[in-house]
Amino acid sequence: MILQRFFGCLMGVSLICLAGLAGATETVSLDRDESRRMALEYSRQVKMSENRLDQALLREKIARAAQLPGLKASGLYFYSPDEIGFMLDPLFLIGMESGLPDLIGEILPDIDLGIGLEGVTMGGVEIDQVVYAGGRVRIARRMAQTGTSLASLDIDLQTTEVIAIADAAFYRYVAVLEMEKAAEKYLELLGELVETIEDSKAEGMATRNELLKVKVKRNEARLKVQKAGSGRELARMDLCRVLGLPLHTPLEVTWDVEVTEEEIMPAEKYDQRISKRPEYQMLEKAVEISEQQVQMSRAEMLPEIGFRAGYSYLGGIEVGGQTSDNTSLSAMALVRIPIFNWSESRNKLAIARLKEEEARLEKKDAARLLQLEMARERLQLEDALTRLELTASALEYADENMETSQDKFHEGVETLTDLLEAQAQWQAALSDHIEAQTTVSIRKTMYLKAIGELTNH
Repeated sequence: MILQRFFGCLMGVSLICLAGLAGATETVSLDRDESRRMALEYSRQVKMSENRLDQALLREKIARAAQLPGLKASGLYFYSPDEIGFMLDPLFLIGMESGLPDLIGEILPDIDLGIGLEGVTMGGVEIDQVVYAGGRVRIARRMAQTGTSLASLDIDLQTTEVIAIADAAFYRYVAVLEMEKAAEKYLELLGELVETIEDSKAEGMATRNELLKVKVKRNEARLKVQKAGSGRELARMDLCRVLGLPLHTPLEVTWDVEVTEEEIMPAEKYDQRISKRPEYQMLEKAVEISEQQVQMSRAEMLPEIGFRAGYSYLGGIEVGGQTSDNTSLSAMALVRIPIFNWSESRNKLAIARLKEEEARLEKKDAARLLQLEMARERLQLEDALTRLELTASALEYADENMETSQDKFHEGVETLTDLLEAQAQWQAALSDHIEAQTTVSIRKTMYLKAIGELTNH
């Protein structure tokens, strides 16, 4: 009974897993552009950069609002059931001193004065406006705008990084996929050769040793096919990871290799292309922010002038049985002038200037590194193109040599060893050519990234 329940549960779990896999095994068709789109849509780095851009836009709105008047309203309600009572000397009201004749005291007795606070209300509105703050409000707005530009450039930077990663994963998968096909083709050739040798051996025209040699090569080819399949699966899973797909998703890819000579930029144009790199533009914005920070530190040493106007209402106070209501307008000007703070402002200004110099040095150093990277990627792309051309020629020669060896072998003028060697050379040449093709594609992506043109291709 227990075993029946166990196997029943196991079968249920298996059916659920198979159903899940069946619903998730729909083949996804991909080309390079589609893989880029899916990678960008899935990328957490791009989403975080977009989040930072939204924050920067909100900070820009806050900085813009600081230039506008501020309106505030306030209200108060106070209730006390107990009346506040006290005696008031009448001589105090008429400004006379005590010690006067008793007649005056009899005529004007002490006044029993009570103040009622049952339902006191008070309210008002105030308007604040900064008239002059040494330029701090204006500088803060420019800094916020620069921060928005910096966040936008960060999106461009993350986009190029994601595209480069997606292209590398895409072309790695293409490479192993094509190499697997080449290995299978090589295995197919050896299988046909085994059948030919077996027929020849049956007719007494081939030896057992020759048959064993071919079978050994076929077994080696089978191992290559298995390794290629394992590599293909790992590359497919890695590409699915980059694209945000389930790792077991089947993929169907199409691709091509196309690089024109116009895309390879002459060395004298490197300086002109540096400005297109998001990294360089971000460094320029960092220099701008450091300059604005210097201006802000200098502005903190200047006077601040502000203005405030208000309207208030007070009612509900009962004095001597009579209720009093009062409204009033008010205006106030504020001037604050920094005089002495133990050189704190000067030291802040000195620190800001040092940071500005540091940002400029980082920009110069980065410019040289970017020039070096552009030159390196250009040379690597040229090397990849040269290798593609050479491997294409080698594959053509190997294909022709293998066909010639096969014809001669069937005519009986070519040894089996020579034929096996020709087939192995063809398989190696085909693999090299496939690797050269995908390498050109990857190097093209990295070169376009280096010159700041990746998102335009």
